[in-house]
Amino acid sequence: MLESEFGPIYRDFRVSKGFSMREASDNKAASIQFLSQFERGNTRIGFVRLGRLLENIHVSMEELLAVRSLRSSNWLDWWAFALDYAQRTGDARMLSHVLFPERVERVVRAVNRVILLSPLQRRNELTRVEKFALTNIVNRSQHYGVFVNLIITHTAIALPASVRRHAIATLDRQSWWDDVLYLRPGTSFSAMWALAEAEVYMHNSNKAKDLMQLMGQHLSPSDLYERLTLLALEAEADLAQGLTQEADKKRADVIATLRVLDDHSEVRRYLAHTKLVWPELGVK
Repeated sequence: MLESEFGPIYRDFRVSKGFSMREASDNKAASIQFLSQFERGNTRIGFVRLGRLLENIHVSMEELLAVRSLRSSNWLDWWAFALDYAQRTGDARMLSHVLFPERVERVVRAVNRVILLSPLQRRNELTRVEKFALTNIVNRSQHYGVFVNLIITHTAIALPASVRRHAIATLDRQSWWDDVLYLRPGTSFSAMWALAEAEVYMHNSNKAKDLMQLMGQHLSPSDLYERLTLLALEAEADLAQGLTQEADKKRADVIATLRVLDDHSEVRRYLAHTKLVWPELGVK
C-alpha cells in the first residue's frame, strides 16, 4: 500500500524542514499519536488529512510523489491514487509520474486521457482499438482486482452492454462489499457504482435501481460516504427520468452532508462531477 511508503517519506520531509511532530499535526490535521503511526507506515490516511499534513510542513503532493523511493511502490496503488487525485483537483499531471508495465500501456493511457471528461465524452473520445482492449481485459478476467476495477470505474459507459452484464455478474459473485474501505480507488464497490451509472445513462432505470439496491444491502449504517454516493446516483437516476425537483433535492442533500463533514475535497469532486453529468442527463 502507498500509505506504508508515504509515512516514512513524510517523516523525512518533516525532519529535514525542522518541524516537530506537534507543529506538523497542528492538533487539527491529526493527533500526534496518529501522526506517529502514519510516519511508521502503520495506519491508513485519507486524502484530505494527508493534504493538510503536507500543508503544515509546506510540501506539495507532487513533491511527495516525486521522491525516488516511491518508484518502487506498487504501480497499481500509485495509479489509483493519481486517478483519484485528478478527479478531486481537476489536475491530471500527477498521472504522468506513474510508471506502469508496457503490457498495459494502451489501456492505462486510454484511461488517463479521459479521466477528466464526462461519461458521454469518454465514450465518444475512446477509439475503437482502445475500447476493444478495455473490453478484452474485462471479459477475460475471472476475478476482478484493483486493475480491472479501475478500468470499469472509469470506462464503464464505453463498454458494450454484453460486457457490462458480464462485469456485473462477475462482481456479484465476489465479496465486493468487503473491500469498500471508504471508497478507496480501485474497489469493486466503485466499479459496481460506475456500472449502475452506465445503466442510468442507457435509460435502464430498473436495472440501475436493482444494482443500487444490491449495493445498499451490503452497507452498514456507519458507511456514510458510501451511502452518500448511492444518494448521488439516485439523483442522477431521477434526473434521467425527468424528476428534476427530486434530483435537485438529493443533490443538495449530498452537498450539505459533505459540508457538514467538512470534506471540502469531496464537495469539489462532487460539484465537478454534477457539472459534467447534469447537462448530459437532461438539464440544459
